[in-house]
Amino acid sequence: MKIITYTLRLFLFWLLYFALFRLCFVVFNFNHFESSSLAARFNIFIYGIRLDLSAAAYCIIFPFVLLSISIFITNDIFRKLNLWYHYVLIFIINMVCVSNIVLYKYWHALISKRALDFLRDPLEIFASLNTMQIVILIIVYFILFIGFRKLFLRIVNDKFPDVTLSLIKKSIAVIASVFILFYCARGGLQLIPINESACYFSEKIEENHAAINPAWYLIRNLQLADRAGENPYNFYDDAIAHQKFVSLFATQNDITTRLLNNAKPNIVILILESHTADVIGSLGGDSDNSPNLDRIINEDALTFTQCYSSGFRTDQMLPSVFSGFPSQPNNSISRHDDKIQKLPHLPLIFKQRGYHTSFYYAGEMGFANMKSFLINSGFEKLVDKSIYSSDQLNSKWGAHDEFSLKILLNDLNQSSQPFFASMLTITLHEPFEITSTPKYTGNTEAVKFKNAAYYTDSCLGGFFNEAKKQAWYDNTLFILVADHGHHLPRERDIYDPYTHRIPLIFTGGALSAQYKGKRFNRTTNQNDLPAILLNQLNINSDSFTFSKNTLNENTNAFAYLCYDDGFTWVTDSCAIHYSQAQNKAEVVSKCINENQQKENAINGKVFLQVLYETFLKM
Repeated sequence: MKIITYTLRLFLFWLLYFALFRLCFVVFNFNHFESSSLAARFNIFIYGIRLDLSAAAYCIIFPFVLLSISIFITNDIFRKLNLWYHYVLIFIINMVCVSNIVLYKYWHALISKRALDFLRDPLEIFASLNTMQIVILIIVYFILFIGFRKLFLRIVNDKFPDVTLSLIKKSIAVIASVFILFYCARGGLQLIPINESACYFSEKIEENHAAINPAWYLIRNLQLADRAGENPYNFYDDAIAHQKFVSLFATQNDITTRLLNNAKPNIVILILESHTADVIGSLGGDSDNSPNLDRIINEDALTFTQCYSSGFRTDQMLPSVFSGFPSQPNNSISRHDDKIQKLPHLPLIFKQRGYHTSFYYAGEMGFANMKSFLINSGFEKLVDKSIYSSDQLNSKWGAHDEFSLKILLNDLNQSSQPFFASMLTITLHEPFEITSTPKYTGNTEAVKFKNAAYYTDSCLGGFFNEAKKQAWYDNTLFILVADHGHHLPRERDIYDPYTHRIPLIFTGGALSAQYKGKRFNRTTNQNDLPAILLNQLNINSDSFTFSKNTLNENTNAFAYLCYDDGFTWVTDSCAIHYSQAQNKAEVVSKCINENQQKENAINGKVFLQVLYETFLKM
């Protein structure tokens, strides 16, 4: 029957469309699939079909309505609406699929609500790409649009079928087509509608991600993220969850290691963009990539060797470092002004104690609602790219680290004491441009990353060499911490905890000599920094609910790592990953026994449940 045949041709077009984009995804991100077997690459397409059928069914609903009306009421307007609907839809879904391909290269994550949040800052997104990449991306996009438009006309045609059936047969055909659409959209007649877990077939997460339809996933992700007042991570009874959560942070006695030789030191927090532990030799990275940080770690600092960021983007770092509030799946509290105001803030605490507070960033301070967060958190002075000369703004993100660190040093020389200052570096960010001669030869992303890390390390070396000459240095505690880790340069799996492992380094004249060159090896979260710092200064940290003082050896040692679809829970002896889509916890690194594995999964779920509930209620 022509009605059913036309519906099936629409399905065929969309299945080919999604399959071709899946092929583009695998080819563009082929470094993730080099080790995949031929069978696994084949399964990417096979396991993706069910979700593709569901996405196709939703795409076809409106044209099917037009088709159903047109077989009873003849009017060319229905054909034209159908044609333009598909052109617009192809244009939009092209944008989603292309963005997903490019995003995965840098984030190792599928397109989601968090990614859409960054569309508010389009200029900053393009700053991650070089000019040639942007030109190629635009050209490829329009080639794809034209190509898929022609494919649609070839497979489906621009005309509705001429149906000359009786009313009863037309009605039967429509009803049969409705059933096909319903069956495919729902993924079958099983009790629970299809979800992305239908695409999971491999232990290698990239293969599962490649099988997931990005358009379907994005819509589903937006639905889950925008359920106002609902906690999608409500695993246990509230009373039980809160009781377990409190036990995670409980301590018997305070035996905090005291690091400082001064009760009221100057504080300088240097936040290193994307500076994973994998580019620091003393933390297990390449031995020749970080000579200055290695010297600081080995001679002048107490270093937390097992520190992890809770999130993987800079906007997640701000509340983590300054408010002790970890990252949430599919959201960032730093983008919610009403919630920001209800957080505790380190800068505000120091401001109330007479400190002069300042923050430095050589890029656009409005990016990702950064300025709003910083002002609300108590920073009195904000310094951004506007103060730099045009010849210094030679990075796509703003001014390189050599210039911003000099500005910071000059300002500290003129600042009244005590001061609480912080700076976010900029150079170790895509597209990894540097002003110096590259140390390593090659043009791969990994080589560019290492060269940018080496450049930032040299800038830090120059900064500390000059800072040590200043009168205020002996009374200053410097804290170096990364905003998040990175899969480069070792191309780590996104769920590898070491993708999130970052430096946390205490150095400076205010650090007691007996702790210089020492290591602290207990598992620590980036959001523990507020509790660690405040306890060193005998300031109450109880308002920082999710921050723990790991320098107290009676405190539980754990780290929570956030993803859009779940979390990883790390302890000194075990790491497990929980996937919301699969409702399944898997061991990432060997646990002592099965009971420990189960206990870590429970702890992670409790932590996330209470965290998200707190986020919603703010």
